[in-house]
Amino acid sequence: MQLVTIQDNKVFCDSSMVAKKFGFKHNHVIKVCDSLILDIQEIKGNLECPLILKEDREYRGAFFTAYIMDRNFFSLLCMRFKGKEAVKWQMQFNSAFYAMEKVLSETPKTMDSLNDIVKRIESEKDNASIAGKALSQYKKIKKDQSNEFKSAVDQAQLSLG
Repeated sequence: MQLVTIQDNKVFCDSSMVAKKFGFKHNHVIKVCDSLILDIQEIKGNLECPLILKEDREYRGAFFTAYIMDRNFFSLLCMRFKGKEAVKWQMQFNSAFYAMEKVLSETPKTMDSLNDIVKRIESEKDNASIAGKALSQYKKIKKDQSNEFKSAVDQAQLSLG
């Protein structure tokens, strides 16, 4: 399982992964998250930034709460964990966040390039279609025009003698 994931073009990590990597029980991480949420609400009034999403999950018939959090919430959460091991995982998670965010920032450039290629292909296809229709019409007209020309030549031959 990756340290961070992408959802809706945003990078998130999961509370169960945080618990696993930091060596805590998941319910301890949830309690710290709940406490942090209350602190943020008291200060800011909402949780739009940092972003945290609550999920109800089932594991072996038991239901539990998990959180999906952005880098800002994760950083605030990690500041509440102490010790060298915590610092080690903070650094690894942050590196993973930055790497994913870099990939996401480059994606629009790639998509723009792909969109430009698709537009060119469609334009050339439209031109070919127009040319193809014109060519088809010309082939139909050419036969009639050839017959008309031959007829005119024949008449001219008769006139000239």
